[in-house]
Amino acid sequence: MDDLANRPTENAELANSFSLISQRSQRALRFKMTASHEQHPRGRLSKIYANFMLNLPCVGQKRGIINGRSRSSKKLRYQHIMNRPSEIDLEDPVPLPGLAAQYAAELTQLQETCSQYLTAFPTSLRRVGKGLIQSCANRWQSAEWVLPLAMGDAWHVPHVHSQAIAVANALTAMQVQVQREAAEDCSRRGGDLLPLGLLLYTRAVRQYQPLFPPTSDFWRLLEGYHLEWCEAVLWERQRQWGSVRRYSQEDILRLAGGRAWLKISCAAVALLAGKRHILMPLGGVLDHLHIAVHLMDDIVNWKRDLRARRATYFLTQVALALNVREMAALGRLNLVDFLATSSLPNKVIKRALQHLSTAKKVTDHLENFALVAYLDHLETVCKVIPHQLERDLASAPSVERTPASVSI
Repeated sequence: MDDLANRPTENAELANSFSLISQRSQRALRFKMTASHEQHPRGRLSKIYANFMLNLPCVGQKRGIINGRSRSSKKLRYQHIMNRPSEIDLEDPVPLPGLAAQYAAELTQLQETCSQYLTAFPTSLRRVGKGLIQSCANRWQSAEWVLPLAMGDAWHVPHVHSQAIAVANALTAMQVQVQREAAEDCSRRGGDLLPLGLLLYTRAVRQYQPLFPPTSDFWRLLEGYHLEWCEAVLWERQRQWGSVRRYSQEDILRLAGGRAWLKISCAAVALLAGKRHILMPLGGVLDHLHIAVHLMDDIVNWKRDLRARRATYFLTQVALALNVREMAALGRLNLVDFLATSSLPNKVIKRALQHLSTAKKVTDHLENFALVAYLDHLETVCKVIPHQLERDLASAPSVERTPASVSI
């Protein structure tokens, strides 16, 4: 009965969030595309990133660095593409080939190219960079590295151009990982990582320079998307592990910003394909996709987030369901027993699936099989998560703790 009573409210919230995403995409694109080009943005980008890194608050919790083709064969090529979402360590229910497997040779070339760039860096930074590349080879990020290549093939972008964008995308992905490591490591090592992030970002920007003239709309988009990412990361750091605060619709939209950097390479491919008119719906698709991935990641990594004292959407919903006033109280409760009997994980998964469903409806009109396959697999993994969580909870040791029904 409670679920039935809550459905109108949940549906209204979802409809509101979808509407907000659409409005936000329109406003952001108008700003990015109509802003003056009097001052070339490329000269300001490194300074923007440097200032962002120097002012990034540290949370004091160390965390390891994580994690030309024929048109006739295009549909077959993407029919079985599989991909892994952000930081989700799940075994696929069926060992189907992945996007990385479809582009195995290109992925190897990408890794070699990034390694060559690292040779010009100091030894300590080179070692960290190589660790990032090796980590990518064994995780879901490898598929994300070749996504610009797949999208370029679907839209018939010259392969050499897609390759350059893929290199830029890979370097940016490494930069983001470095930023995450540096922000959560308050030791001297964390500070030493800052130059590596700046070097990777500079190299990434250079990949785009031969592809887009100074007056191209791309540079305004690059700056805007990167600022969107910076703002989202700063917001996430400022959401303290203190009093329980419900996520607003605007807060949920900010979850998408944490992966706004991926919009840069996708927008670059779209512009080279002559599809400037689809930038707004493409941005909306990526926003919905990123929100879904964030919600999925929150469930899969709830134990790690609890230990790291991260006030994620999922843990916040758990705290609200248990009627606790402080997030710290969650560490004194038997959350294993609570989650094993609660419908909350399924509700969050349902919300993620609705975001993916909305993204797929738009993607069907973008005529890009890579994006369709990317979303299809995310939907498959999303449906597997509750079963994986159920197995993990069932195998967890039983520990006597404060009953999960009390109010603290």
